Amino acid sequence: MAISIRAVGAHVSGTSELTPVIPTAQVTGDMMVCLYGTKPYSDAPTISQGWVSIGSATDGTVAAGVDVGSMQTRIFYKIATSDTETDPTITNSTNNVSIAVIIVFQKTGGGWQIPVGAGGGDATAGTGFSVTVSSDVGHTAGDMVVCASSFRSDGATPTTARTISITGCTMGTYVMGPTTDPETTSGGDMGMTCGYRPVNSGTSSAAPIITATLGAAHTGSAYAVRLRESVTTTVTPSAKNLILSLFIPVILLANNITVVPGKVDLIVSRYAPSATTETRVTPGVLAHTLTAYVPTVSIPSGATIIPGCATLNLTEYTPTLITTIIPGKVELGVISFEPNLKTVLYPGLHALSVGEFVPSCEIAVVVVPGVSYLISTKYSSMVVVGPILIPGTLVLGGGGVSGGSQAFVC
Repeated sequence: MAISIRAVGAHVSGTSELTPVIPTAQVTGDMMVCLYGTKPYSDAPTISQGWVSIGSATDGTVAAGVDVGSMQTRIFYKIATSDTETDPTITNSTNNVSIAVIIVFQKTGGGWQIPVGAGGGDATAGTGFSVTVSSDVGHTAGDMVVCASSFRSDGATPTTARTISITGCTMGTYVMGPTTDPETTSGGDMGMTCGYRPVNSGTSSAAPIITATLGAAHTGSAYAVRLRESVTTTVTPSAKNLILSLFIPVILLANNITVVPGKVDLIVSRYAPSATTETRVTPGVLAHTLTAYVPTVSIPSGATIIPGCATLNLTEYTPTLITTIIPGKVELGVISFEPNLKTVLYPGLHALSVGEFVPSCEIAVVVVPGVSYLISTKYSSMVVVGPILIPGTLVLGGGGVSGGSQAFVC
């Protein structure tokens, strides 16, 4: 991988909007960099055609005037999406004076990383201009560093001994672009110098330093941008098997809940990993196996269970309920029945046996004659109020009835 120069455009200058020219050699995929200097320092320029500002720097807050004033240096970029890009327009509503130039770079790799940069200023008037930018954005072999410096007067140009250096990096030759320093006497006057330098080897350990010898003692600001190609990686995932050896859900049910276990189908149709635009992914195929479906269900009293594909066994059913008993077609035996409430018993087609009946409350016994009979085998320590006997085939036997009064009305 290597970054190299494609072409350098002609600079433009003025006191209002600027439309810098893109070199005609530009093609799709090229990195286009626009170097822009202006005053006053507080300008907030905007740019059209999808260009993006990387950042800016100033050397102070001195108001703009002829050959005076703090300078702003700013760099924009755009990755070309067509072979013939439209020239951008830079709008600056407070423009005193400005200069712009576009440099185009080409790559050999798969793409570009987003450019990053930093800048600073030299507010001490002198011919030895020097700016250590605000941070080390990280430089290594294969990078291209592009820089621009803006001066408060056209008297500062032409410059000599202009360069950029980075501690820890061995760099190639610094090249001016344009080859003649741009300058103008419009508005409050200004000058610029621009260029680029490749990193051949090493890794940066300090922020870049931009230097130049000026034609006259002046001040200014500078900004440097790192260009870097992106690495294209092809990822081919292998086939993978996903096996669930046991599927045991735990279900907690409230009263009157119906549970119908069913089948579970899990389908994995494709393996589509998420990747950045710089990563190419060849998806594989996954196989999925469910070897068992064994639900475990915890059920409180009173729940209704309707098993489906699985079988649910209740080994013990012990509800705690207040119950009214109405016997039907089967025999109901109440061996020991001691409720603390009034109970009404209605015999049906079969015999109802009350083995021991010792309630602690008053009980109204209504006997309806039919084809069955009611036997009270043990009836003690109670008061019977108003039993009614209706003639028929029913026999009422009072075995061991004592301590009460009886009245029979026929």
